[in-house]
Amino acid sequence: MYKKLNVDHIKNRLNIKGDVNLSTNAGKALYSIAKLPEVTKFLELGTQFGTSAECIGVGLKESSGHLDTVEFIKERNKYASEMLKDLPVTCHLGKSFSEKAVDGQYYGGTETKTMTQEGVLEKLVEENDYQAAFLDTCSATQSKEFNYLEKNTNIKYILMHEPNIKCKDVLNRLNNNNNVWRLLEDGYDNINNHKVYYTLYERI
Repeated sequence: MYKKLNVDHIKNRLNIKGDVNLSTNAGKALYSIAKLPEVTKFLELGTQFGTSAECIGVGLKESSGHLDTVEFIKERNKYASEMLKDLPVTCHLGKSFSEKAVDGQYYGGTETKTMTQEGVLEKLVEENDYQAAFLDTCSATQSKEFNYLEKNTNIKYILMHEPNIKCKDVLNRLNNNNNVWRLLEDGYDNINNHKVYYTLYERI
């Protein structure tokens, strides 16, 4: 039985390594894609505290689009749902794919968290026609998520966070296959003296 995550400290964690928000280059890239007229449905895997979803939601509010964002830690999902309530965003509790077990020391932290193991990605893809996606999950799943979306959707834009760490195999394939995906933007943000990379691709 997992202990519940104490969310009192969450507001103080918005500048930790890897965060994406409206002041970062990655956040600005998400906003730019979200406000495109052809993007009416956006998918995010890895809500975390909702700062990247805010970037997407602000853009989608301008274009009358909608974001579905997925988070498997219940306390984060609850916090993000409240934070994003005024934006066109639906926060889903779940994992991309169902799992039988979960690591209580997720991300190597000292806190244990209340987690769900229910997969929701396949149902969301079945019910929605997404034009864009943001992948900000862990190295154990990001490659699998990309491959699933590439095969089962018509998504035109995919932005990946820290792909040099989380999905090197996908990154290598994309960089050597210009017949399917075109690199639109490749950059990084300096977060607490660390370079945190992101890449944005467009399906040709």
